[in-house]
Amino acid sequence: MNINILTSFIIAGVLLLMLAYMNLGVSNNSTELVVSQSKQSQKIDIQSVISNDFPKIGFAFNSVVDSLIVEADSTKITFKSNLDNSVDGSIERVTWELTTEDVTSTTNPNDKILRRTVDSDVTDILLGVTAFSLKYYDSYGSTTPLSTPLSSSAIDSVKQIEVVVEIQSSELISATYGGNSNYITTLWTKRFTPRNLTSNL
Repeated sequence: MNINILTSFIIAGVLLLMLAYMNLGVSNNSTELVVSQSKQSQKIDIQSVISNDFPKIGFAFNSVVDSLIVEADSTKITFKSNLDNSVDGSIERVTWELTTEDVTSTTNPNDKILRRTVDSDVTDILLGVTAFSLKYYDSYGSTTPLSTPLSSSAIDSVKQIEVVVEIQSSELISATYGGNSNYITTLWTKRFTPRNLTSNL
C-alpha cells in the first residue's frame, strides 16, 4: 500500500478518535449541567419550605405558646407554631427529621428521607437529601453551637438555629476525561433567628 495512503488512514483514524472523545466530553458536560440545574431547583424547593417553617417557631395568632421548641437534636427538631396563620389560633406540632431510611427509587446509597410532619400530616421529601444538620446558638453571631441533643434548659436559651442541607444526584455522573464518576452535590446553609426566640435569656 502506498505510504501516503497509509499515513492518511492513520491521520484520519486519529482525528476520528479525537472527535469521538470530544463529543463524549461535551455529552458528559451537558449531562452534568442538566443534573446540576435539577439539583439547584430541588434545593430551592426544600429551601422555600424550611424558610417558611423555621421563622415561625413559637408563632401564635392570638395566644401564647409554651415550650416553643419541644425537641432539638442534630438532625431533628420539633417545635410548636400556628404554622398556617389560622384565625382560630390552633397550634401545630411541627417536626423536621432526617431519617435513616434509604430512598429506594435511586441508586445513590447516600440519600435519605427528609421527613416533615405537621401534627399527623407526614410529608416525605425524596429529593436526594444526603445531609440535614441543625446547630443551635444561645447568642447572636456565636460560632460555638450548643451540644446536642439539647436539654430543656438549653432549649430555653436558643436564639438562632443554623440549617445545613446537602442534596446529591440520584445517579453517578461519568467523569469527562477518564476520572472517577461522582454524584453532583449541592449545599445550602442558612441561620435563622425566629422572632419568638429573641426573648430567650
